[in-house]
Amino acid sequence: MTVSVLSNGWMEIRLAGSPDTLLCTAAQTAMWVSLSRAQWVLGDAALELARAWQADPWVVRDRMTG
Repeated sequence: MTVSVLSNGWMEIRLAGSPDTLLCTAAQTAMWVSLSRAQWVLGDAALELARAWQADPWVVRDRMTG
């Protein structure tokens, strides 16, 4: 698997030997990065993003699961 973050903040994920590509928006990229930094604990990642985005943590958590 290769993961590339593009200049616009979007993330591209490719599996070796597959023609398929997963493309994430900048917000989805931030969610993925935050989740990985929080050891995949959703609540911790949502709190981190809520602080960065100056948003309600529950709203961020809902966006991350929706």
